[in-house]
Amino acid sequence: MKKVYKYRKKLPLEQAKHYLFYFRKKIFLPDNQEYYVIVDPFGDKHLIPTAYYKAYQLKIGKEYLCKVDKINCLGQIFIEPPHPFFREGESYAFKYLKTAQKKHKSGNIYTYRIFESKNGEQALMNADNIILPEHLKSGFHQFRIEKISKGQVYINL
Repeated sequence: MKKVYKYRKKLPLEQAKHYLFYFRKKIFLPDNQEYYVIVDPFGDKHLIPTAYYKAYQLKIGKEYLCKVDKINCLGQIFIEPPHPFFREGESYAFKYLKTAQKKHKSGNIYTYRIFESKNGEQALMNADNIILPEHLKSGFHQFRIEKISKGQVYINL
């Protein structure tokens, strides 16, 4: 059987870089999910699910400086709009709420510590192999935003 390889042009977008994206419209696809149709500076259209970004209050017809979060081996581009309150690499005050487990789509179960900011926004901290000092379990403390992905904020000590 002969293998067929598709020719792929070099993508003008680069992972971990920020670009202005125009939010053109919202659409529903057959998977019963709503998506933003956004246009990059090179005129290419992309889809991002609206479900992750309900609290962001993104407006159709506006431009936002978004991060190209990931480009996978199939060439799929994952775009992260700007969070309304937080920026990656900066520190903010959070208080510890609880420890919980989340099941990943791969089937693996991960343990996270859930924190809350003064404005009620939640953030996760990976709890696997990390011991949280007792003094950090009460009151507000400064934590650095490690990453923001699919609308979820991840913090680190």
